[in-house]
Formats: sequence, C-alpha cells, structure tokens
Amino acid sequence: MLLQALEAVTGTMPADLRYAVMSSHFGGQALSKLGQLQTPGIVYLSGRALLNFDPRWYNEIEAITRAEEHLLTKTRADLEPAAKNNQVTIAIDTTQQNRVVGCIVLWELERDRQGVLWYELGTFVVAPDHRYKARGPKAMPIGDALYRLLLHQHRNKNIIGTTTNIHAIHTGLRHGMQMVSYHDLPPDIHTATCICPFSKTGAEDNAHCTIKNLKCRVRVSYPTWVRMGQPTRLSFPS
Repeated sequence: MLLQALEAVTGTMPADLRYAVMSSHFGGQALSKLGQLQTPGIVYLSGRALLNFDPRWYNEIEAITRAEEHLLTKTRADLEPAAKNNQVTIAIDTTQQNRVVGCIVLWELERDRQGVLWYELGTFVVAPDHRYKARGPKAMPIGDALYRLLLHQHRNKNIIGTTTNIHAIHTGLRHGMQMVSYHDLPPDIHTATCICPFSKTGAEDNAHCTIKNLKCRVRVSYPTWVRMGQPTRLSFPS
C-alpha cells in the first residue's frame, strides 16, 4: 500500500518535483519495487545474476530484436560486453520456463569534451504478448518496470535515448525522460548518436537529417537534463 500511495502522490506533484522524486535514491528504489509488484511472475536480471543465467537469453533477445522494425538486431557479440558491465536488464517469465520477455540496455556512446562518458538507452523491447496493452493473460507493464530499474540503477550516468517509436517515447517520458533538441546535446554526443543510414534520414550528412526532432526524438534522463543546465523541453508527441 505504501508503494501505491507513493505513485499516487507523485502523480499529483508539479512535473519537476515529480521527476526529482522519481530520480532520487528513495523514490527510484520504491518505484522500482512497485514495478516488480505489478508484474507477478516476472523476474528482472542484471549484473552477476544475468551472467549466471542460462546463456540462451542471448539468442532469445536476438530473435526478439530481429522481429522489431524500430530496433537494430543485437547478437551475443553485442550484448555480452554490456552485460559484463552491468548495463543490461532482462525480464524473464518464470511461469513459462524462464522465457525471456523483455530487455533494456545502456550502450556506451561517446565522451564529451569534458571527458564524461555518455550512454545511449536502447534495445528496449517487450515480447508482443506481454506488452501492457496486449490482449491476453500475460499483458503487464513490463516495459515500465524495466525503465524504472535501469534509470534508478544508473541515475548518476548521462543517459540519452533516441527513437522513432512513439510508444517507446511515451514510456520514457512517463519515467522522467526529458525530450530536448538534438542540438542541445554536446556536439560530440550529437554526432555519435546520429548514425542512421541515408534510407532513413534522407540526408548524406546526418547533420541535416530530415527526421531529427520531428519523427525521431531524443530524450535524456532527468538527472542528465539537470546536469545539462535544463535546456528547453520539446513538446510531447501525439
């Protein structure tokens, strides 16, 4: 009941106070626990627990990402180094023989001119039958729980997320991600994250990408936004 009360209270706070509470040690820890309670039968693994888990999870994540049009396919060669650095969290359904049903990853991106390493939130996916608005008994807010766990665990890192997936954008914003212009990012970070091909950007030089800040949005975690000097937020996409 205490956790549900915290969620209800934060929902009535002014936006910036709500984000500050959500990203605090206590608030983030409590809301992460709430996410776990809201997804019965789902266990979230990261760090040593993930490395000790059945390595078939690499193949299962590869299959899930290969089927998603908004995601780059990720293989064991991609995932294993991130897992060893405690930057991968997966969701498994213990009622379905420990089937992997979700994933979220922090990918090392680039250092800014002050030498600070930035991370890109990506490979965020939930199996279709387990998504919150899916029809069926397995529909749960697993994506919300993954976001809460990752953002709480890595709140001291500079984190960005870029996507054309409107559902992923909305999920991030629910958990304190702040939508800003690509041009507010440090130049080296802006360049490092804009690597899409011409077929997607419509531009030979990604500095002139035709979908940037329109169809493709960049969000930063609330603590990152504060460290950036609180740049202007872009409007919520419809």
